[in-house]
Amino acid sequence: MNRKTTRARRLAAVALLGGALPLAFAQTRADLTERSLEELMQTGVTSVSKKLQALNDTAAAIHVITQEDIRRSGATRLTEVLAQAPGIEVARIAGGINAVTIRGFAGQWANKLLVLVDGRSIYTQTYSGTYWDMQNLPLEEIDRIEVLRGPGSTLWGVNAVNGVINIITRSARDTEGGLVTVRGGTNDRAGAHLRYGFKAGEHGAVRLYARSERFGESLLAGRGRGAGDDSSSWRTGLRGDWDLPQGDRFTVIGEAYGGRIGLARDPNPANPSSLVLPERGDFNGRFVLGRWQRALSLHSDLFVQAYHDQTERQEYVTIREKVSDFELHHRSTIGRSHELVWGVQARQREDEIVGASLLSLSPVSRRQSQASLFVQDEIQLPWQPARLTLGSRFERSFWGRWEVQPNARLFVKLNENTRVWAALSKAARTPSRIDRDLDATLPASAVNPTIRFQGNPDIRSETVRTAEIGARHAFTRDLVLDASAYVSRYRGLKMDVREFVPNPPMLLNLVANGQSGWTRGFEASATWRVRPDWRLQASATLTQMDLDPIPGRTDDLARSLASGATPRRQFALLSYWDIGNGVSLDARAKYVGALREPFNASLLPNGRIDSYIDLDLRLAWRVNRQLELALIGRNLAAHRHTEFSSESGYGLTERERGVYVKATHTF
Repeated sequence: MNRKTTRARRLAAVALLGGALPLAFAQTRADLTERSLEELMQTGVTSVSKKLQALNDTAAAIHVITQEDIRRSGATRLTEVLAQAPGIEVARIAGGINAVTIRGFAGQWANKLLVLVDGRSIYTQTYSGTYWDMQNLPLEEIDRIEVLRGPGSTLWGVNAVNGVINIITRSARDTEGGLVTVRGGTNDRAGAHLRYGFKAGEHGAVRLYARSERFGESLLAGRGRGAGDDSSSWRTGLRGDWDLPQGDRFTVIGEAYGGRIGLARDPNPANPSSLVLPERGDFNGRFVLGRWQRALSLHSDLFVQAYHDQTERQEYVTIREKVSDFELHHRSTIGRSHELVWGVQARQREDEIVGASLLSLSPVSRRQSQASLFVQDEIQLPWQPARLTLGSRFERSFWGRWEVQPNARLFVKLNENTRVWAALSKAARTPSRIDRDLDATLPASAVNPTIRFQGNPDIRSETVRTAEIGARHAFTRDLVLDASAYVSRYRGLKMDVREFVPNPPMLLNLVANGQSGWTRGFEASATWRVRPDWRLQASATLTQMDLDPIPGRTDDLARSLASGATPRRQFALLSYWDIGNGVSLDARAKYVGALREPFNASLLPNGRIDSYIDLDLRLAWRVNRQLELALIGRNLAAHRHTEFSSESGYGLTERERGVYVKATHTF
């Protein structure tokens, strides 16, 4: 093959990668009421197979939140955006601290959900979970959020047990020019975001941005006084993208951020952790990420990414964490029937506990490494249009143990209006530093003896095997249904083994793998284009958790807390209406079922958290092409309500009604 032919093929591949992809993604930013449902179902996603494919043709339960969805939601926090997705559970604990999960096991440290931002994991291995109050992402810079329900460990690695949230920010080539947003209101006190993008050579662009915001405090439940969970935060960064004619694409992203948070301290002897919780905490972090993509031919491409991330958080103690990650994967077509994707990933992390007294890890610092290999083959079956996907990841965890995480997915296009799919998967949640190395002692109080929490160096990974089925059907050009059902079997779930030590008198809590059980559920969403200027989206989520009785335990505390902190039913209705003359009215109503046996139930008047309805409204006026004004009301259905009680020591808070105004100007 001569050099001219090779160059021509690369240029053709670049036209697909550098032209078709931005065009497809640009469609996600078009006004919702201007797009047909067929266009919405063709939205490009990458979370299912690490390649761009239409949402309608994926063999997984997945939902996409577009930039237009984000803008019209009126949300100011990332968790508020996620709450509008079907199948995801979002509950506020205090301030920006939230419990976010998919398919059960809700909690502040929901450890079975992997969260990525531009391929960078924000899941902390120290605690197993995500610090949601630290994710003060500039929502204006997000292109889309792909919410994958169900295991995703074959492609994304351990801890993607019940789902993956993949946040993808906008290319700098799509954000040239300036943007300023300012807002202010009751609970959402003040916020501002500034962005400016410019060309960087003939083939690239750079975006600079900065964000600052301040939130007021909520109320302590039943107290009528402030909870002291007000917060302030800032974030600044840049992104550069270059699409070169030789077939290369380069991306560089760097950010720094920080904030100060109130922790809703409400000391109560019935909640021992609350006695040692400080009134305030703070955080800061920084990262740099580089990515290189090359179109090797029309049927083959290469992806390389590396990042370094540093975070520091002060709460009970100061925890510093550093993560360095390298990833490479390659896609190629073999013959007419096979599309093979394989990749390797290596990660190194280190953490340190500073100023530990009551809470500590032993040792106080660790350096760990992790490595994995994955391979996945997408096979076009003879009875097209149908395909079978087989793959597995082989991962050596931070603790030196191997985890094998296979999956099989079948997709069949029955006709132009109907697609069905099925999947079998295995995934693992590896132990955190807290699980293995915790050494914490809470002093005796008037109602409790000394309590000691101790990790277990022999604790193993939690595992799940999940079976899923799903279907997407277009009844008409204006009505589409997406439904899925699943059953999951969990083994080796973490639990606390309690033992009373008489001398000295102490209640000892040890971590162990002693729990197993099932979850079953059904998720459905429908989109109806009532008129060209009005669109409705409805969703329903049903979750049933049945954890097995624990041998030798009569209280079944771990079993009841794990299942009782998850609502059995959630229903939502979203409305987008373009009234005319640049005026739009958007609404979101969501019903969340009761939590029957929440954490720290003794702090609640009736031992449970009642069901509630959440109602948000947004009235906006696009004055001209450069200026939009909006009035947003949040939590309008009730004066105040409690959404969650934390397994940590935070006080029980109530969420209040809130109103704020926002102005957006582009130049």
